[in-house]
Amino acid sequence: MIYLFLGISFLGWGLIADSFLHFRKAANSPYLAEIWMGWAVVLFLVQLANIFLPINARLSLPLFLLGVVFLVISRRHALAWNLNLRRGDLMPLALIALCVVWIALRSMTQSPGHYDSGLYHFAAIKWSTSYPIVRGLANLHGRLGFNSSLFPFVAAVDAYPYFNHGHQIANSFLLVLSVVSILVHLRPVFKHPGLLTSSHPFRFLADVFALPALAYLGVQSELSSPSPDMTSTIVQIMLFLLLCNSLAQWREGAPVPDFQAVLVFTLAATAVTIKLSNLVFATTTASLIAVLHMKTARRSIMERSKLFIPGGAVFILWCLRGALLSGAPLYPSTIGYLPFNWSVPRESIRQEALAIFRWARRAGYEWNNMLSDWSWLRSWWYQRSTDFFSFRYPLYFSGLFVLLASIMRRFAARKSIQLLDWSILILPAASLLYWFITAPDLRFANATLPILGISSCLLLLLFFSSKVPAKVFTFIVLIVFFVGNLPYISYAVENKWQLKPCAQVGTWFDCFPKTDWKPIPEVTLTTEITLSGLQLFIPTASDQCWDAPLPCTPVFNPDLKLIEQGDLSSGFMLEPK
Repeated sequence: MIYLFLGISFLGWGLIADSFLHFRKAANSPYLAEIWMGWAVVLFLVQLANIFLPINARLSLPLFLLGVVFLVISRRHALAWNLNLRRGDLMPLALIALCVVWIALRSMTQSPGHYDSGLYHFAAIKWSTSYPIVRGLANLHGRLGFNSSLFPFVAAVDAYPYFNHGHQIANSFLLVLSVVSILVHLRPVFKHPGLLTSSHPFRFLADVFALPALAYLGVQSELSSPSPDMTSTIVQIMLFLLLCNSLAQWREGAPVPDFQAVLVFTLAATAVTIKLSNLVFATTTASLIAVLHMKTARRSIMERSKLFIPGGAVFILWCLRGALLSGAPLYPSTIGYLPFNWSVPRESIRQEALAIFRWARRAGYEWNNMLSDWSWLRSWWYQRSTDFFSFRYPLYFSGLFVLLASIMRRFAARKSIQLLDWSILILPAASLLYWFITAPDLRFANATLPILGISSCLLLLLFFSSKVPAKVFTFIVLIVFFVGNLPYISYAVENKWQLKPCAQVGTWFDCFPKTDWKPIPEVTLTTEITLSGLQLFIPTASDQCWDAPLPCTPVFNPDLKLIEQGDLSSGFMLEPK
């Protein structure tokens, strides 16, 4: 019911945004586009409101209910959502129901498992539910300056003090939404299975190849954690699918609708606000969509520039929040640094960034010298290459498939395969290069490696689709799907027990009596007093505060003080030296 309520609310916000912006759109937008746009709008509004107000039930519940009201107001536009259900829709509806129940049960019956959730995710959410945005919060703990837009969203779903399980809903809802979006987009295939292979490979096969990667996310322990890593992975996959759909539209002679381009630009900007490591992935996707839109839709420069306004507003607001939290709009980068009295010292920001770079390259324990030369590379490659499932196999089979596609290109008709078709590889290639230069740990790659694998599969199938008979092509699709998803298939066979959402033993029905919400871990705290008399809570056993009372930090700085004595909401600053 919570997923349904959120989906209805986001649909209402998406439809009202569509009515307000007046962008041209197709009769049936792909991938539940209005709901994704509504989600981005709500994230923007929650972050904006948090500048002046705490994010509690008095803010979030009216916001979500307003989306339902907008859905009623926009009933004329909502008529386009008439599903016109028929007997052939029973299969996708059954799959959707199974997907929702399975993901919901897994999320409810797991405790937050992501280490960084205890380190700073829950602390950032607690600050959002307790106070308006706090100036200089990064002075309390450097990680609190990361400014992920996911945390205000989780705080909104928390509806504090009534619910407080937003961390178990946020990512699981987005996972449900992404899977449902794909199944709805595949609706014509359920009615006419031949469309899967007769259509352009980027049209429907991209959806099918993306489903195993999303299913794998469903068995991860961080599903119930407010982790920007998982959110980034889901949003990246959806942006990739929107790019594939736009490429298919271009090849079929149809224009890329304005609303679809705006959705991509807005989701790309939102991805950056979720995690700065999405920057190159987001900008590359937006650039490719802009090129496709220019090739397929005739618009004036003024009309095209309006398409970037929603995404620009999202990015500007995020930069403003970053300046308030740390004095650095792009924290942990010092680009655009502003020297407010609450600003984190430049050197502290640089050290925060270096800590990430060093941790991602961790080769032994000589971190201090790690960035001075390339001596870390051999040890890094050895550590990464031991991960066959997530690293080595996607690289190897992608390279093989791209090589085969390159060979086949020599025999393809000049007009059958165009240069822009190869742009599907630009996205993962550019993202992997940025990932390697900045923070080459697999958790920061998000969906880049799976997308590289899917891209190489689709490109290879694109060449085969125009060269072989339909039945042979269907057989090739099955082989490529099996090879491309062999690690996921192997994982499912070896971990069959994870297909049941709550335990290793018993039946599915045994899960339902055990669907209590798992609590947030608790920690033992001690207190320290700064030179200004500010009392801080410090975890004793680790560097994780989890959901501890405010202000909690694993790093004690005796020079920390409040901007206004006795008022936590006034913000934090350091004693001048």
